[in-house]
Amino acid sequence: MIIVGWGHRTVKNYGAVRKIECSNCFNERMWQLQKVRYWITFFFIPIIPYRTEHILVCPICGRFDGLMKGDFEQLQAKSNVRKTEDVHPEKRQTKQ
Repeated sequence: MIIVGWGHRTVKNYGAVRKIECSNCFNERMWQLQKVRYWITFFFIPIIPYRTEHILVCPICGRFDGLMKGDFEQLQAKSNVRKTEDVHPEKRQTKQ
């Protein structure tokens, strides 16, 4: 018996990238950048991704807005720059 399925979902979070007021809960917070992939599975092991979504997610209520791939890549690049600055605080210029 072969068990094949679909709909398994993986989410990769890239962190907070943009301050937005949510139209659902009306809170203004830093929204999370995420990539969601849907997989075809074979014996419950994800094998082939068949759909990818790029989204911004409200951290309070979970409402999300879809992004085009180009917009996602720009926000991801900004997110990576912030992470690099946080990892290497000695590279920041300080006022003396």
